[in-house]
Amino acid sequence: MAVSLLRPGEQQPTQARLARPAPQPSIQPLSARGAFAGSAKAAPIDTTAISQQLSADLSNLHGHYGVQVIDLASGRSYGYNAQQSFQAASVNKLPILVALYQRAQAGQLTLSQSLTLSDADIQHYGTGTIQNAGSPRVYTLSDLAGLMIKVSDNTAAYVLERFLGQASIQQDLQRWGFTHTSMADNTSTPADAAALVAAIYADRLLAPSGSQSALALLQQTVFDDRLAAGMPAGVPVGHKIGTDVGIYNDAGIVFLPGRPYAVAVFSEDTTESEADAAYAHINADLLAFQRSLPPLRAP
Repeated sequence: MAVSLLRPGEQQPTQARLARPAPQPSIQPLSARGAFAGSAKAAPIDTTAISQQLSADLSNLHGHYGVQVIDLASGRSYGYNAQQSFQAASVNKLPILVALYQRAQAGQLTLSQSLTLSDADIQHYGTGTIQNAGSPRVYTLSDLAGLMIKVSDNTAAYVLERFLGQASIQQDLQRWGFTHTSMADNTSTPADAAALVAAIYADRLLAPSGSQSALALLQQTVFDDRLAAGMPAGVPVGHKIGTDVGIYNDAGIVFLPGRPYAVAVFSEDTTESEADAAYAHINADLLAFQRSLPPLRAP
């Protein structure tokens, strides 16, 4: 049986934490997706100062934090405690999404095929809407993928992980090179999580149509806090949060015009108020740094 991605202690977020309505996707066209995707040139960058700033912001907090950033123009990464292992919570729903889309693109399944959920499938805790629906419950694989990402539905993730096979997804992670992520233990590192979303962005794991679909789902999440908090108009964010007791994680793409970046922030032993303040500092630091870099130029 597949291991649930979130522990029973996770709580449904308050209404104030939900965007109403969900934002519509605003994906950059493939031709503008940066040198990381092989479509533009970027000069090397010095990340010493921004790494020191992240350390100054986070090292003296009560909770423990890790951050990884990948500048998608140059491929250069920087961060703080990026290689340390954390509980991933719902961030580990991302590998399920990629594994599902890969199998669809390989012709091993169709996203339009339906699954009938039994009462035993329903995860009666945490985030999601399926647990509130009546029985019987019939959903397409595409429906389940959308619910898993947009509202972080725990039942959808449980069913999809079991359908694909937890061991099979773990083998995929190894093949993709994300060797510090465990589906069974629900652990990962900021480095693995940021690299996974960057690989989606760059079409390294999926064909362009699959990448576009995944990025669109990440931009339609109902959660508007963490990496999305305080972002100025014209800077879309596609992200997947993960929450548990003392854990406030997020991983995604900030589509900063001219200098987009992938970012993952993991935490443990913290509080919601401290995490909110930490994300505010992180977001401001990263935006200022990325905006200080020269914009992408065509090859």
